[in-house]
Amino acid sequence: SAIELKNILQKDPANLPARIFMGRVYLRVGAVEFAIKELRRARELGGDEELIILPLVSAKLMGQDFRGVLTHQPKPDWSTRARAALFGLRGQAFLSLRKYSDAEAALTKAMDLEPKSTSALAAFAQLYMKLGQIDPAVSAFETALGYNPDSFHLWHVKGEIDRYSGKPGDAVKNFGKAISLREDYAPSRIGRASALVETGQYEDALKDIEYLRQNKPPHALIAFLQSKILAHLGKAARSREALNDAYTLIRGYDRKDISDNTSLLLLAGMVSHAKNNLTDAFNYLSEFVLKDPSHA
Repeated sequence: SAIELKNILQKDPANLPARIFMGRVYLRVGAVEFAIKELRRARELGGDEELIILPLVSAKLMGQDFRGVLTHQPKPDWSTRARAALFGLRGQAFLSLRKYSDAEAALTKAMDLEPKSTSALAAFAQLYMKLGQIDPAVSAFETALGYNPDSFHLWHVKGEIDRYSGKPGDAVKNFGKAISLREDYAPSRIGRASALVETGQYEDALKDIEYLRQNKPPHALIAFLQSKILAHLGKAARSREALNDAYTLIRGYDRKDISDNTSLLLLAGMVSHAKNNLTDAFNYLSEFVLKDPSHA
């Protein structure tokens, strides 16, 4: 358990296996900053880079530090699986930065090394989805599912494809499959809540968001979604409180970090607009449109 690992590290701070495992535990529960801290310390202590870099990069990706992900390259002496995994993570970072050609190149390298990589196939499905190519997206998902039918992440990706395709009812079902396989996976909870909102099921949507607010670290998107859902339910005071939380979290970000993340730019613009801070909203959204003209 986490408590046992902490006790081990208190007695022996240089215990590399315990420190690496502690980092993985933090990553599993979404405590990104703590995971990065433990894994960086393990690296400083001389731990095996192949064992440390993948969870470290995964934590950076989860924390939306996409440019931080791209500072890491596979080493020639790593195992084929590890090199494929890191190329896949780089592909996901490029995808999040909307650098689709770079994403395709990185994911192709991952697939060349590991042809049955479900994570790379899932990222390809997301890439095709973002390019508006729904049939290839579904095909990539189905191929990956054939290799790993119990992957919560694959069912999450199918939920994303359904939402993008204008099928919120199907999205609710497939995000639900992902949650049944891993109940604490925040992106699936957010995705299902958003799809439930689209179908007018606000009470059910609120259950997913309140689960996240109770069990996950504070996040501006979760607070903002809660605010919108509560407004739909006519709970104005609680809606304003959640919006204030979202605004406080946005203002806690470094401005450069917001600029480096188009999703965060859009969110910052929407939250600022909802707070009637029109100057900040204009600045955030203008920058967002410049970086992603397809959303203009």
